[in-house]
Amino acid sequence: MEYFVLSQDETFKNTVTIDEDRLPEEFKTIRSPGRKINLDLQNVPFKERSFNFMVKGNVDNYYPDLIEIPLLLISDQLKMIFCSYETRLQCNCTILSDRVNKIQKVYWLCVLEKVDCLGEDTEFYPDHSLKKLVLDEEKIGNRKIFQVSGIRERKIIVNLDVVESILRRPFTGIHMEKACLDYAICTDD
Repeated sequence: MEYFVLSQDETFKNTVTIDEDRLPEEFKTIRSPGRKINLDLQNVPFKERSFNFMVKGNVDNYYPDLIEIPLLLISDQLKMIFCSYETRLQCNCTILSDRVNKIQKVYWLCVLEKVDCLGEDTEFYPDHSLKKLVLDEEKIGNRKIFQVSGIRERKIIVNLDVVESILRRPFTGIHMEKACLDYAICTDD
């Protein structure tokens, strides 16, 4: 099976920015190194809650289908695809509110299962940040959407079926890159 790393496409200008100063306190205490907040399934204190996050007001705000900073947020349409492949996916309704321009958009705060699936050839820099991600397909099992554990960075992995479903629809703001598997010959492009 082929796997892909899914991320927010950072080439888009004016991507909506969540006002991190106004995040609820429970999100401020679980910040990981870097700008992203990683949520752990076992420590999620807000199951079955909805949220309202303030965004920085800008008339030109662009709302992509996938937002990674500071939290993993997905659009309603992307959630439907994710849930069709992972029925146990935990998603909390989240409203992004721009008070200045009186705009509200529905997103879903998504907590993905973390899977210990690093391949033997995974490489790290001396500061333990990821240099080269290599996945062990055996450890992945039959999961279709998950997050890699054992690394500092947030890496969202989806299998080929999910990627094909995404590509058949008019999503924007999503970047996909083929993931390297432990038995494949990997090259840095």
